[in-house]
Amino acid sequence: MNFVFLLCSIFLLILSIPLLFGKMSNIIAGYNTMNDKQKEQYDELKLCRIIAMIIIGLAIILLLGALYIISSTNTILVGISEIMIGVIVGNFFAKEK
Repeated sequence: MNFVFLLCSIFLLILSIPLLFGKMSNIIAGYNTMNDKQKEQYDELKLCRIIAMIIIGLAIILLLGALYIISSTNTILVGISEIMIGVIVGNFFAKEK
């Protein structure tokens, strides 16, 4: 068992719990540097939940890599593609209409 992947997946799962409830939005890169006027354009709860879902997905991918269900190379490639898709989804669905 790859303990680095396992520890990272546990850390990400713990990190995603407050994000599911809309807390800790200050850890979201880019969002924490916006001023209040720019932050009003986004639904903070929805943005936190999208980021939490991305983090949970990454934790699952790392857990599969830790259990050798998928190889280390595939873990990295699938993780990078999930981050790219998550950024696109988050950009479209977190905007307040």
